[in-house]
Amino acid sequence: MTIASAPGKVIISGEHSVVYGQPALAGALNLRCTAQLQNADKGLVIHAKDLNADLIYSPDDLQAVTQQQPVHQGFDNLAGAVLSVQDPNDIAYSVSISSEIPIGAGLGSSAATSVAIVAALRAHLDQPFDKQDISDLAFRAEKIAHGTPSGIDNTVASLGGLVHFQAGESRSISLDHEIPLIIANSNIPRNTKELVMRVRQRKNTIGPFMDDLLQHMGDLTQMIESSLLDSDLERAGQLFDINHGLLDAIGVNHPKLAQLVTMAREAGAKGAKLTGAGGGGCMIALVDESSKDIVRAAMNLPGVDIYQTSISGRGVELR
Repeated sequence: MTIASAPGKVIISGEHSVVYGQPALAGALNLRCTAQLQNADKGLVIHAKDLNADLIYSPDDLQAVTQQQPVHQGFDNLAGAVLSVQDPNDIAYSVSISSEIPIGAGLGSSAATSVAIVAALRAHLDQPFDKQDISDLAFRAEKIAHGTPSGIDNTVASLGGLVHFQAGESRSISLDHEIPLIIANSNIPRNTKELVMRVRQRKNTIGPFMDDLLQHMGDLTQMIESSLLDSDLERAGQLFDINHGLLDAIGVNHPKLAQLVTMAREAGAKGAKLTGAGGGGCMIALVDESSKDIVRAAMNLPGVDIYQTSISGRGVELR
């Protein structure tokens, strides 16, 4: 049996402004997905423990997946991860998946799973453990499920640390220390496409002013990046707060996220902001060792899932 794990990701800064050419920053989370792979009969069996699902792919099914024909809707990226490494007729594996990363929360669960599967299979076949190669192969698998993914999630899951991205280009930044973080998932569904359109409509209506806001958001991303690398949590937290205010100004906040952000700040967080598209989903609170338990308890509201974690330099790993 071969075992690999990969981290989820969080967007730290640059939501929405990245669409207009500004930089954005993502980080690897100490919430991980683990894939256990072993030989089996012909074809592929995937045990998704957290979803209580067993997915069976015959050789014909695997061939269909290579042609982007759906077999198990919403899960075919998992088969795609295996297919990115090996020909359909040579596949005879059982893969068990378990994950600490919440599904559908914008925290990179899908890409982390693809990365972990690719890494486990490459190790099983005695292929080189090259994180960039693993990321590139996982990106192929993600295209099966998501059509045109940005490539950021698989990059973070493979390389770990921080990833700076702008205008379609990404730059990995190693991180030699952990940054404590509380994530609160509001469990309020959001429509990313609608939120992106909302920002675009506001930009079309009040163009120059919105241009200034988006430029400020890009500047904040650069400042947050340098603050986190310097372990200056006080400065980074203040920048988180300003960033959240700008996201509110461009129209992507939500009352529940606003409530959670306020509660985190009042409980002692260094700073707090929504993360991702907004309009629901998650928020993040930057904390230190002395405040993390208090902040977590303060946000423990009905219907809200809380994750006490950190931004980490760990990428994909074998076990």
